[in-house]
Amino acid sequence: LELRDGRLEQVAGPAGGYSSHAIGSRVLSLAAPVDADGDGALDLAVPDLSHRRVMLVGFADGLRNIGAHELPARIVDRIRVLAPDRLAVPLDDGTVAEIGLR
Repeated sequence: LELRDGRLEQVAGPAGGYSSHAIGSRVLSLAAPVDADGDGALDLAVPDLSHRRVMLVGFADGLRNIGAHELPARIVDRIRVLAPDRLAVPLDDGTVAEIGLR
């Protein structure tokens, strides 16, 4: 939203397709802050609605999708940052997927 001539106007459509929590889970945030594109600004690694893909979302120049990583199973615990360019993602099949960002 943006204030223009004394009125609030929508300047961009709502972003969707992300889910950082699963109903019934005790984990309240599955997302992790990370510099996904190496520009020095924090981005977010967050599950998509199916929890079978890690979405990389940037905010430096407005909301934008940086990338996505398909997973072989659903995300069940918070995404962890292993290194500035590497994530660990716990899955419901008992494995941990490692994702390289760059």
